[in-house]
Amino acid sequence: MEQDTKISNRREKVEIELWDCSGDLKYENCWTALSHDANGVVFVFNPYEVDHPKELNQWFTHFVQNSGIREECCLVIENKYETETASPNASKLGNLFDSIKKIKSNMEGESENFRNQFTDFVQSVAAFSKSKQDQEEKMILR
Repeated sequence: MEQDTKISNRREKVEIELWDCSGDLKYENCWTALSHDANGVVFVFNPYEVDHPKELNQWFTHFVQNSGIREECCLVIENKYETETASPNASKLGNLFDSIKKIKSNMEGESENFRNQFTDFVQSVAAFSKSKQDQEEKMILR
């Protein structure tokens, strides 16, 4: 998909590819292909699922640490449904996620706020990616 975004005080169209690895470990063999040349990572989890914090740590290790993606280019989305009544486990994410931006998602009532926060995230990843590309081009020209 393409999105108009602001990079270095200019409006630019950026191409965004979103790949969903489903979180199911049966697709773990595909993770390397999915993370190749990635510029950012979005982790989506249900704070009411007991195993999700542990699974997020595993995804973080592969998609961020092993791929060299900067933490500033990561986002954690806590996806909550109105029908959830149990106590959330979100506070148990662990220290790997301390410096990563987190937003709450409730599409049944807060979609505009979520959309704005996600757009801000895309802009920051696009700006970092553009800066990285400019540096690589300068190195080639030397």
